[in-house]
Amino acid sequence: PISQIPEDDEVFTVKLTGVAGGALLNPNGSSVELKIRRNDSPLRFSLSLVAVAENAGVISLTVTRGSLADHGRLVGSDDTEVSVDYVVVGGDGAGSATPAVDFVDLQTVYTVTFPPRVYEVQLLFRVNDDKVPEIAESFQVVLMEETVRGDAVLIPPKAILVTIEPNDKPHGVLSISSSPLTQPISINEDVTDRFDGISIVRNGGNYGDVSVNWTISRNSSDRSPVSDDLSPERGTLRFRAGQMSTALLLNITADKLPEEAEAFVLRLLPDTVQGG
Repeated sequence: PISQIPEDDEVFTVKLTGVAGGALLNPNGSSVELKIRRNDSPLRFSLSLVAVAENAGVISLTVTRGSLADHGRLVGSDDTEVSVDYVVVGGDGAGSATPAVDFVDLQTVYTVTFPPRVYEVQLLFRVNDDKVPEIAESFQVVLMEETVRGDAVLIPPKAILVTIEPNDKPHGVLSISSSPLTQPISINEDVTDRFDGISIVRNGGNYGDVSVNWTISRNSSDRSPVSDDLSPERGTLRFRAGQMSTALLLNITADKLPEEAEAFVLRLLPDTVQGG
């Protein structure tokens, strides 16, 4: 029977035996050797998935002939040309890399061709390095079984998933808006009971929900609780996906005591960032 299993040379011996009716066997002509030549050269990707940085430049994806496993012995035929077509699957949704935008196929034809006794072919793709914050994005290269030409068969992995790693700070960089950094904020407790003049901004990307904890402490030798003058003194700021800024809301405690100016320091706590 005809199979689709990669095989090496197979040798069989056919012998005449059990002579009856008075005939004799010629000992020099009672057997014959049959040889089925190695066949069905296996074609596959060397890997099923690979992750690359956006600045990787040109990457190569290896298609092998004759190998059932990485660095395994060669099986199947190798004395004729074989080929197979491939297709690139991208997309325009979240997590999908877009052809000609995120990557470029550098082949001029969508066919992988193995001349006789060639066992590896490289498919080349260029990863486009831009300054746009992006989450991990993937595309797939698939060998098409119905397009195999010559004495070859496809075996797994028949496809490879290429993931371009997150880049350019896709979840953003959180910081206090620039104005309070260059000029201290002044609050008049006699006329302000709720203050929302401090903005926390998210620069770069805005993928996903993120959060950061913050604290307020006194910037003086005064040891009285911060809550004597304002509250809360700590909390968590949350950004929804796509949100680029949010305001820190503070309650100002008004009293009847004569006081000098009081200084406080707001800190964002880097180790508490969640969501990227």
